[in-house]
Amino acid sequence: MKILIIKQLFFPEHDLKGYPFGKELTRQGHSVQIITGFPSYPGGKVYDGYKIKLLQRENVEGIDVIRIPIYPSHDNSGFKRTITYLSYSFFATFIGLFFARKADVMYVYHPPPTVSIPAIINKFFRKIPIVSDVQDLWPDTLRSTGMVNSEVVIKIVGRYMNFVYKNSDKIIAQSPGFKERLVKRGIDSNKIKVIYNWSHEIITESKEENQCTDLNDIFNFEFNLLYAGNLGKAQALDSIINVAELAQNENQSIGIIFVGNGIESGHLKNLTNKKRIKNIHFIDRVPVYQIADYMKKSSALLVHLRKDELFKITIPAKIQSYLRIGKPIVACLEGDPANLISKAECGVICEPENQIDIYEKVKYLKNLSDEQLDKMGENGKAYYYKNLSIEQGTQSILEVFNSLRK
Repeated sequence: MKILIIKQLFFPEHDLKGYPFGKELTRQGHSVQIITGFPSYPGGKVYDGYKIKLLQRENVEGIDVIRIPIYPSHDNSGFKRTITYLSYSFFATFIGLFFARKADVMYVYHPPPTVSIPAIINKFFRKIPIVSDVQDLWPDTLRSTGMVNSEVVIKIVGRYMNFVYKNSDKIIAQSPGFKERLVKRGIDSNKIKVIYNWSHEIITESKEENQCTDLNDIFNFEFNLLYAGNLGKAQALDSIINVAELAQNENQSIGIIFVGNGIESGHLKNLTNKKRIKNIHFIDRVPVYQIADYMKKSSALLVHLRKDELFKITIPAKIQSYLRIGKPIVACLEGDPANLISKAECGVICEPENQIDIYEKVKYLKNLSDEQLDKMGENGKAYYYKNLSIEQGTQSILEVFNSLRK
């Protein structure tokens, strides 16, 4: 099968359903071409070794890669982000029409939602069906994260997204709640299939020569709880700072390690210093291939999203990596993601933003034996490979692709 992927981010950027997905499709004998930008995420600067030009072709492990110009910006400016998204869409439309080969199906990865512009135009002129993989629900995400407060803008984005969904031949939803909400928006349920994400193999499989050697200075408590990922407003991590404070006040040997950064990094560090909390470590940047070392060294892994209706149906990508690494999970979540952890029997469920509940659940894990903690981790790992692996996910997506072939 000839598959054209429309996706703004791609290797060597942190990328889940571009490079790993394309590599797996190629391994199974399919022909894969991707239209993507020059790598600049998350710093907003084009990576060393790349220079923006009108068109650049590469072959990455059998994947035919077409790189196109983008305006590289990933800061907090909504205007600059919009220009980044539109620049990709403009050039992807042109390149798709005149330089991309004819495909049996287009796989379009959201976000950003502007990737659908070149897909819909290519569908109109070249009669290629569209499969949209919806990872964020817009405009719901804009409202929940506070990125946009204008109801006029939100209404316009909502109408645009309904147009996108209705012009998609098939839609992949990352959770049952996503499908339910799309159906409520008038999208035909028969063209929506729920397919869970898989984990990023680079995050969960460190190599011996890249392993860290100085982790004992960081993981120096009886129980070490690790959070890996974005430190943003949606994560509402003030509650976790308060959990650390409760542990410190009760002389509990519980340490919390944050690996990552984001727009809330400065605020969280200032809050920690203001409260004089000594059992928190912040590690801003870690090479992606070393994150597994940090996760394996931890006692348990933390995921937290603030209380919001949208986050009840959003499954954070880190959950799959946490499951695959085989450690107990402290899941401060509600709805679909909490149900996933419960099914896997791999950790504890806490009420988001409830520091007392989170603290009590962490203490509960701390008091378990090593054998009990290991069993939780093994449960999660087994559940991942049975239900959420890239092999399982790719097979499910191929079934969607095949359903569109004439």
